Amino acid sequence: VLRLCLAKRWRVNYGAHPKRKNYQMAVPFQAKDVAAERTECGHPDVGIALTFVHYFQAGLSKQQLRNTFEKLKHLSDSKAKATYREWVACLSETQRSGIGSLDGVNLEDPNQFTHKVFPAFHRHMDVICFWLLKLILSVQAKQFSKKLLSTASDMCRSQDLCPHWRAVTTGFSGTDDLSLVLPPTIQQKNIKELELTNGVQLMRILKAENNNYHSLLPIENGSSFTNQILEFLNTPNCVKENTNVVLDAGALVLNMGNREFVSTWLKLRPDMQAGVFFEGNNICVITLDMSEDDKSLPLGVSSFANDMSSCLLYLDDIHTRGSDFKLPLHTRALLTLGKGLPKDKFCQAGMRMRQLGLGQSLVFVASPEVDQILKKDFFTCDNNASKLYMSNEVMRSFHYGIAKVHAILIWTLSNTVKKICDLIPYFVSQFICTLHKASAYNKLVSNKSDPFDKFTVKNLAISYVEEEVLELHKLYGHSRGIDNLPSIVYTMLKRSLNSDNLVVHDLVGDTRGFNITTDSIEKMPMSATEQPDSDLKFLNFFSTEIQSRVKRIAAEVHRPCSMLDEEQERELEHELEEEMHVELPGPAKPLEPHVSEGLIEVLKSCSRSGLCPLLCKRHLAPLSDIFSKTSFAQTGKQHFNGGMVFVTQDFVLTVEGKQGLDNYVKDIRWIIKPRSANGKGDGPFILISNFEAEYYARMLNRMIFNRRKKSVDISGILALYYFAPLTRLQQPRQFLTISSFDPPPIIHVLGGSVHADNELQEVIQRFLGICPYPGDCGEGDEKWNEYFSKGWIERDGFVPDRTKRTVLSKLFPIMTGSNEKWNEYFSKGWIERDGFVPVLSKLFPIMTGSNDVNICPFTSSPVEFLIKFLCNVRYLGEELSSSKMGKLLGSSEIETFKKVEDLA
Repeated sequence: VLRLCLAKRWRVNYGAHPKRKNYQMAVPFQAKDVAAERTECGHPDVGIALTFVHYFQAGLSKQQLRNTFEKLKHLSDSKAKATYREWVACLSETQRSGIGSLDGVNLEDPNQFTHKVFPAFHRHMDVICFWLLKLILSVQAKQFSKKLLSTASDMCRSQDLCPHWRAVTTGFSGTDDLSLVLPPTIQQKNIKELELTNGVQLMRILKAENNNYHSLLPIENGSSFTNQILEFLNTPNCVKENTNVVLDAGALVLNMGNREFVSTWLKLRPDMQAGVFFEGNNICVITLDMSEDDKSLPLGVSSFANDMSSCLLYLDDIHTRGSDFKLPLHTRALLTLGKGLPKDKFCQAGMRMRQLGLGQSLVFVASPEVDQILKKDFFTCDNNASKLYMSNEVMRSFHYGIAKVHAILIWTLSNTVKKICDLIPYFVSQFICTLHKASAYNKLVSNKSDPFDKFTVKNLAISYVEEEVLELHKLYGHSRGIDNLPSIVYTMLKRSLNSDNLVVHDLVGDTRGFNITTDSIEKMPMSATEQPDSDLKFLNFFSTEIQSRVKRIAAEVHRPCSMLDEEQERELEHELEEEMHVELPGPAKPLEPHVSEGLIEVLKSCSRSGLCPLLCKRHLAPLSDIFSKTSFAQTGKQHFNGGMVFVTQDFVLTVEGKQGLDNYVKDIRWIIKPRSANGKGDGPFILISNFEAEYYARMLNRMIFNRRKKSVDISGILALYYFAPLTRLQQPRQFLTISSFDPPPIIHVLGGSVHADNELQEVIQRFLGICPYPGDCGEGDEKWNEYFSKGWIERDGFVPDRTKRTVLSKLFPIMTGSNEKWNEYFSKGWIERDGFVPVLSKLFPIMTGSNDVNICPFTSSPVEFLIKFLCNVRYLGEELSSSKMGKLLGSSEIETFKKVEDLA
């Protein structure tokens, strides 16, 4: 996919459609700056890749950039600021001045937006990626489950293929070169009077006066192709030879529009009075005295309509075919040669000079890429490629000074051959679709019952539609190598037509011509596996003839086994929308807040901290009860069943209802725990509601007041703490230095502390039992991949109990970037020489934690559960994508494991 996309020319083969307002993805182009109407890339990954490449080169418009900043400011504050800091990190000091922070960007200030914001960001790759991912691809890169195809083969119906079809195509427009990939059901029959046209064109082009060739310099070694062409046109020789016409068949004039190019050229030629060019489909004229703001004149109403001797003419890529001008007899035209220029387009462009060979002549200008190919394979007699393409007569022409025009013509022929070979798989694929339709229609008509009953017609419709959304193994499960075209076609027919009981013939060594007649079908021998049905006989014959044609014209041609360059015109059927009145459930009925009886019992009896765990287990609920009436009930109980964290009944119950209460899980704000000298303690930790916290706060106030009057011992009472989850970047963990404490990691995880600092992040990482991918492109990555291949680490980084000691001990020095700690623990006997940890409970505190609340309790990976919980219950989806917690869980957009200070 990448090679195909990079081989295409921007603004020539693909680009954004300038007139489709609601579609900003890249589409195929017919010619330079001419998009194919209603056409899209058939392969989804090709379309997405070309879209990125287009905007990386073209940049964003002012409105697109404005929409990007509006979308950015709709994100959460920390997410938006973190994203903007990444954008400005690669700007220079001059560019960053005045807009170094998001708060300094004022979209309402047109002067700042035009002179500071737009120049700094409209080509910024991160900004473009943000715009595409957030605003474009999520809406426009869509597929439907089914599609109904209509191809060229459907237009060329044949009664030989389906006796019940009526042939509707009687003629078409095209060139002889592509007749080999016409549908097999139609034959090209040229008008006898025009059979000599191709030969006459070639004779005129091959004349000696056209043996003029010039190559351009690479852009990195000189100016743009456009400027080089203008410089060449202004040389004395070109002026003397009346080189007044540019036929841009190779699409080399990319840096200027048609009018700008003609205006610049006209300034270099003061001896000419006017310049003629196409503006859309209108032929326009500008004169030397016109300014850029003046409107151009239609050629038909100007004084130059009947006499163009004093005019310069520029024909862009799309108009080098189908246009006609009365040019002076001794005019010479510059014809550009671009990558992949086929023979028919080359001849048509050259014949814009109607008197070519009778006084008019050509000079060829090639791009550096084409010049390299011509010099390597076509301009040298001794080259094997030259001998392959050139006949003896052409080889002898080198001695008569007309070899270059011969070589250029043969180069265009080689491009035509390549184009035909590239089209063969698509020609076969389209006809396979028609064969499927013919087989389905024959079955419908041959049905003995009513062929147009609802059930039968439904089956016909099912047979006609195809899958549009393909699984990855269907897109990329094919062979990655190359094969010869007959083998590729044979495989395509065998895979696609066997479903209809069609016989696919192996035509190894068969080089029959392609000539379909009813007599030839009747004479076709039937194999033992064929059925005597006439429609099946026709289908088998056509599939055989397709293979015969491919074998005859491309027996030794090799191509990739994939079809990535497919194009399609999508037409959506506007159906009547069914109006539905959706009755949303009524508002939930809140429960009356109350102080839980279990909490009262604990507060009354818990005078000594040693009794608290027993009292909590007897009177309070385990932490897993907060999931009891949610969609996480089963997984929540599995992961968080046990421990030293308890909840009250009022904390669990919020509204009436039995199930589906995901939106009513209370935030963790108030915690009760026994007092301890160092403020850390092992728990228990009691999560209470706001109402209960208010009740207990009043109780504490009364006790403190009574203590002042009387000598009352309050050392045994439980302490009340406020908890604030770290949901914002750089939010301090302990903002109350006197009364704050370190809650266990399970409270931070379920509370939503996605922006933990480095110290807390390590504690959470050990608690979850996750060993993230180091991403250091060194020893850490190698070890991680090794342990993953051995099954010691799961795909999301979770380390099972059976391998936890081995993995953590061996990856610890790599993750910390130093062996000092490892050596320290080895000297204490906590780690053996080979890295084995004999007893997990004795493992150094920095890895497992000294407290039970910090040891990983999970027997299976909690990653998927936590992502859903934090996004759907805590509503931290946007914050998660830009946080270190999101990186740890595998849902972050941060590319590397950055420190919090680096994001500041």
